Amino acid sequence: DLQVEQTVATLGLLHLLAISGLHVGIVLALCYGGLKWAGVTRETAAGVALLFLPLYALLTGAGAPVIRASLVGGLVLTAVIFRQWKDSLHFLAISCALMLLWNPYWLFAPGFQLSFAVTVGIVVAVPPLAARLPFGPLWLRQTFAVTLVAQLCSFPLLIYYFNAFSPL
Repeated sequence: DLQVEQTVATLGLLHLLAISGLHVGIVLALCYGGLKWAGVTRETAAGVALLFLPLYALLTGAGAPVIRASLVGGLVLTAVIFRQWKDSLHFLAISCALMLLWNPYWLFAPGFQLSFAVTVGIVVAVPPLAARLPFGPLWLRQTFAVTLVAQLCSFPLLIYYFNAFSPL
């Protein structure tokens, strides 16, 4: 319903209804983790999940955040298969380069900018921030740090493109 959609957008919660990189991560984790739980080897589970990834990306509409998450997920799964791990920033840089080679105009898309800004912020800033927070167990500090970093990284872009910000 249009009125419900406008209310959700006004509250700043519309991103919860959109297919994003988080959803790709959840689906990959369920696929890979489910196969591992069923007794499949790490490499086979990664290979099956890797084959499923393009189909999921196409089914969700292949927006910039989904493509970013799918490329990074594919690189991670490939690293699992070949037992050659690189850090997440390398995977993000490779996915950014591939996406811009495919469509250079994505650089100007708010979804592309938000996806990379928030993801790079989380990868770079969450571990040191969570280690310095003076309260609670590690999982609570990490949760708080992810929320804070995501808000700080997305704030300038949300104000610029949408003239609105909701702390929700």
